[in-house]
Amino acid sequence: MKLDLIIQTEDHAVDMKSGLETLSGTSESIRTVVEAALTDHVSQRTYSTNKVRNKMMESFEGSYGVVFEVIVDDPDLKKKMTQIGERVLGELISYFIAEALYKDSPDLSDEAKVALDNISAETQDKLLSKLRRSPLENAHSVPTHFGYNVTIKRHLNNLKRRDLVVLDREGKTNLAPRTNKNVVTFRACITRLNINTGNGRLLKENESDTIAFGFTSSYRDVRVAARKKFSENLNKNNGIPSDQWEYIDITATTLRLKSGHIIKYMISGFE
Repeated sequence: MKLDLIIQTEDHAVDMKSGLETLSGTSESIRTVVEAALTDHVSQRTYSTNKVRNKMMESFEGSYGVVFEVIVDDPDLKKKMTQIGERVLGELISYFIAEALYKDSPDLSDEAKVALDNISAETQDKLLSKLRRSPLENAHSVPTHFGYNVTIKRHLNNLKRRDLVVLDREGKTNLAPRTNKNVVTFRACITRLNINTGNGRLLKENESDTIAFGFTSSYRDVRVAARKKFSENLNKNNGIPSDQWEYIDITATTLRLKSGHIIKYMISGFE
């Protein structure tokens, strides 16, 4: 799978230290997502012997950037990579990086949902935990220090590209939220739900932007009735006008930024 990493500078140059940190952090983020999809495993360190690696290729004119390629040497993993397909792997890269940054992402295709479900809940949790540490910290070096966005594009053919990820200055602030144990109650509907981890997104009543949610306890310890309630709400509201949506009364604590902005609800109860 061939990708472009573009640092959108105005003078086609970038500070070397921050540029190298962004290149390495973005590369490791993408490699780790692909590794999890192919092996259901997350390596805590990167070695030259890793079965999934990134190969730096040519640079290009215009905004500073490089072309690189995700490669695998293992024959079985090559076969699995072909079976999953570049489009689905691209969707998973977008999904997991957005999840790690507590941001929304486009809905997954049916094929990508299957690929996501094939990654165990434990591996997904480890993947998000790793991404939120040095890979995405480093990837945001240029946006944080210089304000230039970083865009990852997947090659569709020799001429066409598709955006997968855009990293901006605000992204890094989402990597270190603070837990606020004050309990809040509100009404919301479920707009997305990962059936393996219990993470998803909800829309509060009378608001227009969705927000991430999870549960205060491990999802495997959440009662079946709770899982059913949330999945039924998602299914019931799918494809009907918003004025007919059904809402759930939710009790939760929050993850907040230093500014006080809530980026995730940790659900402890519902009705």
